[in-house]
Amino acid sequence: MNQGAHSADKRTNERIAADFAVSLVEWAAGGGNGPVIEGRTVNVGSGGLSLTVEAPGPNARPLERGRKYRLEFRLPTAETPVCCAAQVAWVLQGKGDKGRATAGLMFLDLGPEDLEKISDYVEHRR
Repeated sequence: MNQGAHSADKRTNERIAADFAVSLVEWAAGGGNGPVIEGRTVNVGSGGLSLTVEAPGPNARPLERGRKYRLEFRLPTAETPVCCAAQVAWVLQGKGDKGRATAGLMFLDLGPEDLEKISDYVEHRR
């Protein structure tokens, strides 16, 4: 069984297809931040999202299972961005569109307002 299928089987929250920009910043040891990685969502739900990312720049490491990031994204239906921590659940390097990496991330500290934004978005897009 591949990692992607295994992680998707563990999901408890519905996800829907989505296509919007996401910015990720890796949490660096010692409290610093790494470089920004830009991506596009593939799907989103109240428990996490999957996305595709370009090849990392010279100062960024490739996405890796277990690594934590700060995410920021704006849902098309929301006035303010969603900002939260997330952990990589699975990665398929070079399997996304045009050789990009595809990854699934679990939200770690989603606030109640951001959870409501995502839940409303999912509910209205079903």
